[in-house]
Amino acid sequence: MSGQSHVPKNFLGALGAQQPQPPPQQQPPLPNFNRMNQAFQTIIQELSYLQNIPNANVIQALQTGQQNIQQTLNVIQQNMTTMQQNMTAMQQNMTVMQQTMQMTLATIQQNIQIVDTRSYYRSVNSRITGENEAIIALPNFQNAYPNPFPINVRNLRGLTGQNLDTLLAFYGLQVTGGLDARQKCLAKYLGIKLL
Repeated sequence: MSGQSHVPKNFLGALGAQQPQPPPQQQPPLPNFNRMNQAFQTIIQELSYLQNIPNANVIQALQTGQQNIQQTLNVIQQNMTTMQQNMTAMQQNMTVMQQTMQMTLATIQQNIQIVDTRSYYRSVNSRITGENEAIIALPNFQNAYPNPFPINVRNLRGLTGQNLDTLLAFYGLQVTGGLDARQKCLAKYLGIKLL
C-alpha cells in the first residue's frame, strides 16, 4: 500500500464516530392534506349544486328571446320596407298632383285669357254701327277660331242654315228656332247689337 491508509467508510461509523453531515437544507413545503381534503369536499359539494341550475330552461329562454327579437326585427324591417314603398308612392302621387295642378293652372290661366279676349272682342263688336263694319271672331274655350266666319253684319245676315248651324255648334250654342232667331242668337253671343 502506498503511504495512505485505506479506511473503509463504515469503519468510522462502526467506531461510533460521527460522519460529517452536510449542512442542513431548508425542506420544501409539504402539502397540507387536511386543507386539500376540505377543498375537495367543498368542490364536490358545489359540483352537486350544478344539477340545480336549469340549463335547459336558460338556454331555451335565451333561444326564445332571440327568436322573439329576430321576429320583431323582421316585422320592423317589413314595416320599414312598406313605409319606404308608401313614401315612394306618395312622392309619385305628389309629382302627379303637382303636374296636374300645373296643367289645371295653365288651363285656368288660358281660360281666363280666352274669357278676357272674348269680352274685349264682344265690347268691340258692340260698337258696330254699320252693316259693312268688320266683325271680330271670338275664340271658343279651346282657343280655336271658326273658319269660315262672316266678315261683317251684312255677311252675318246672309248666312244660310247650314253655315249658321255650324257656327252655333262651334260656340256650343243650341241650334233651334228659325233662321232669323238663330242669326240673332249668334249676333248676341258675338256682342253685335245691330241686327
